[in-house]
Amino acid sequence: ARVIKGVKVGPSPDWLKNRLESVGIRSIDNIVDITNYVMLELGVPLHVFDRALLDGGIVVRRASAGESITALDGKKYDLKPDMLVIADEKKPVAIAGVMGGEFSGVRPETTEVVLEAAYFDKSSIRFTSAALNLKSDASHRYERGVDPEMVEKASARAAKLILELAGGELVSPLVSVAANYAKPQEFRCRYQKIRSLLGMEISDLELASIFSKLGIEVNPLRDGEALVLPPSYRADVKEEADLAEEAARIYGLDKIPEIPVKAIQAQKFSEDTFAPTDRVRTALVSCGLFECVCGSMIGEKEALQDTRFAAEDLLKPVNPISSELAIMRPSLLAGMLDVVRRNISRRNLNLALFEIGRVFSANKENFPEERDELMIAMTGIRHPERFSAELKETYDFYDLKGCLEGMLEILGVVNYTVKAAQDSRFCNGECAELFFGKQSVGFFGRAADKLTKGMRLQTPLYMAVLSMNALLNAARKPEEYQKLSPFPGTTRDVAFLAPLEMENAKVLDFIRRAGVKNLVDVQLFDIFVDDTMAGKKSMAYTLTFRSPEKTLTDEEVNQAHEKLRVKLERGLGVELR
Repeated sequence: ARVIKGVKVGPSPDWLKNRLESVGIRSIDNIVDITNYVMLELGVPLHVFDRALLDGGIVVRRASAGESITALDGKKYDLKPDMLVIADEKKPVAIAGVMGGEFSGVRPETTEVVLEAAYFDKSSIRFTSAALNLKSDASHRYERGVDPEMVEKASARAAKLILELAGGELVSPLVSVAANYAKPQEFRCRYQKIRSLLGMEISDLELASIFSKLGIEVNPLRDGEALVLPPSYRADVKEEADLAEEAARIYGLDKIPEIPVKAIQAQKFSEDTFAPTDRVRTALVSCGLFECVCGSMIGEKEALQDTRFAAEDLLKPVNPISSELAIMRPSLLAGMLDVVRRNISRRNLNLALFEIGRVFSANKENFPEERDELMIAMTGIRHPERFSAELKETYDFYDLKGCLEGMLEILGVVNYTVKAAQDSRFCNGECAELFFGKQSVGFFGRAADKLTKGMRLQTPLYMAVLSMNALLNAARKPEEYQKLSPFPGTTRDVAFLAPLEMENAKVLDFIRRAGVKNLVDVQLFDIFVDDTMAGKKSMAYTLTFRSPEKTLTDEEVNQAHEKLRVKLERGLGVELR
């Protein structure tokens, strides 16, 4: 900073007015016009304070909690503790790098000024400008980087012009506070590497000439190599790739030869990273569902709709876009509910949707956790395009369960069970949990009323929230096509008494593993419970036998049927009927 005493504020000379107006800047007075002129001339924003309006000296500091300032645009801005300000001994007098204060600027009666020139970190200025929604010529330049070695020259240049055009006396030559800033670092340049990156032939001498003309210091090391030092105003030049970019820009992008791209053999589709997920997606689409894609950033209130998570479990970016997008979604629930809400509000009442996406949660012990999740939502009429009684058929629990079973069948998952469950996201009595063996995969059922409140649903909302990782781990690889048998099949029934807790999945898994020849399909068609059964239930299955080679005789089918009955009785301990 410099202090100049005895200045006279007045109109600028015509040459200064004309030069500013030629670039769209309105002339204000000679002092302010000089700072704008030097900013355009040397690229360093400057600011001038009226010394009489300052309480003591000025410092650069962080804003204190609760501080505010009225800027030169006449608006009051509430400052946050992580914002830089220029302040006197009592108050902020400028938002550092963005805009000066209204009550410390130059006035017609000003006679003593403080000329301030500074270098500020561009990320800090960008944050302040965005947080306050305040843009200026100064912030525009600081956000993109100001040459730190030009700051003192700009201050001296502005002081010289003020003395020439406004008079006065320089009573404080220079008050400087040194600050650390990232200086460009010297690094090795291999010319052959530059040519390799560009895909064109440029001589070492020509490359060195291009770099030198750009202000980059080139010190030869050995044949084909040099040490380069970028100038202070080119902090973006840090490695050979940056030099290649500069060489291409100056030499001419149009001179890069056209070379056909060599084909690279792709991996087999079965080994594709995305193939397993695409199988899940295809299975759901085949069930009549439509895919939706929601944003990964949501608000904290929406994130906590999923009661599995508390506030400390949420992953919060350091510099969020807004308070409404301040959380990386912990689940797909909030996004799907918003999609349903938007569709219902637009009278799109019949929905069958799914989303596959990545979700995030904080982990205090290790790094934040990322995982993939699947969510399904159904509401409305099952077949709205049909007529009469079918228009009354709405989506229910069993539609959702059938969709999941169809997906699991396509994925080749057989060892799964479904059990009644309770979860705060679902209504009591209409919630089930899906298991692969002993591993819980997720929940499905009717959405809790607290989640659908205010949606104006005409029918209940049914949804499923499942772990994609568990699904993909359990899925079998796609089976090779097998020729369909041209011979007819034969059916037999088997019925037995089993304990009430016996699960259908357990019976199906046992039958599939029994190794009965020519058994191609098993379907449960009846469950009967009676008070006279003493804690047991009757289960009945239809068995389909078919050979790929011939038509089976009754004797062959009966033998296979009897073999299975014996295995059921011995293996499961059931009582055959």
